[in-house]
Formats: sequence, C-alpha cells, structure tokens
Amino acid sequence: MKRDVVIGIEIHCELKSKAKMFSDAPITFNAEVNSFANEIDVGYPGTLPSLNQEAVRLSLMACLITDCEIDRLM
Repeated sequence: MKRDVVIGIEIHCELKSKAKMFSDAPITFNAEVNSFANEIDVGYPGTLPSLNQEAVRLSLMACLITDCEIDRLM
C-alpha cells in the first residue's frame, strides 16, 4: 500500500483588526491588563461570542495572497 506524506504548517499572526476575534471589545496595546474585557471575554454564563468579520476577511486575504488552501467550510 502506497502512502503519501502530507505536511501542514500552522501560522499564528496578529491581524490589524480594530476588535478582538470573538467579541466587539477593542484591541489596545499598552493598556492596563483586563481593562478592555467585556462579558464575552470573561465568559459570563449566557453570553455567546460573535465572529469578527473584519478579522475573517483579513485572514482569508492573507491565505489568498500566499496561495494557501482554504477549506470549503469557510
């Protein structure tokens, strides 16, 4: 039986988005710790995250520029 080697690379990068990935809390640098956390960030019961559309768009743009394979589920 022939087997193919498949190698994947996982990349973590910081996007230039105005809000966090799963909440509408602003991204700030050099701010006091937890000063811009909202109820979604701290995980209060009954709160549901909402996906940051700008971050998804920027991520997909980076994938297209670098000729990455994008899963159909996206």
